[in-house]
Amino acid sequence: MSRPIALILCLLFVSCCVSQPSPAPLRTDSQRSITSLDGEWELLKVKGTLDLAQTRMKRWEKIQVPHYLYVGENLHSAWYKCEFSGIKAPKVVLAFESVNFKCVVYINGQFAGEHTGGYLPFEIDITEYVRETNELLVGVEDVAAVLNKAIYPDLLEGTPDNITYPVGSGFHIFGIWQSVSIKTYPSVYIKDVFLKSSYSTLTPVFPFGL
Repeated sequence: MSRPIALILCLLFVSCCVSQPSPAPLRTDSQRSITSLDGEWELLKVKGTLDLAQTRMKRWEKIQVPHYLYVGENLHSAWYKCEFSGIKAPKVVLAFESVNFKCVVYINGQFAGEHTGGYLPFEIDITEYVRETNELLVGVEDVAAVLNKAIYPDLLEGTPDNITYPVGSGFHIFGIWQSVSIKTYPSVYIKDVFLKSSYSTLTPVFPFGL
């Protein structure tokens, strides 16, 4: 290739690069977000089983979530309360990393869901209950509220490091002992992705749910 031709090709390449518009920045969907609710909450210790009417009592105390209580002779249940606002999206989900052991959830006085088990994360769809300003109530009970005392008569007398089936070694505490957050999504989103490989075809399979 002669030198003049090479120079012309070089100039054409530079011209094309300069004339092309720069790529647009990636769009961030404002409807997808995660808002932490960790921090200051209020706590109400109660006797007996949980009753929403108990939340009208005045003796709330301020605490920091994540938080837990030690099981006592007359302490097996409690209410947690906080407020949040400014959450707007087609789908709003309340996400708990873990609550020990059984809990019920109310948004603005309406029952939103419940969960049993002290170690796994779970989510509750609260879309239909959310307003501009919201009150979140979480009632929590220890394992004694779930297990039959006749079957496990000495459950709460064990040492904290015992591994007691089926609740594990955390039977001596209860509460919102892991982080809490609010997740928002657009009306259509990928809910779950699972990668499965196929040895026979040597190709990956990507099943996903919307």
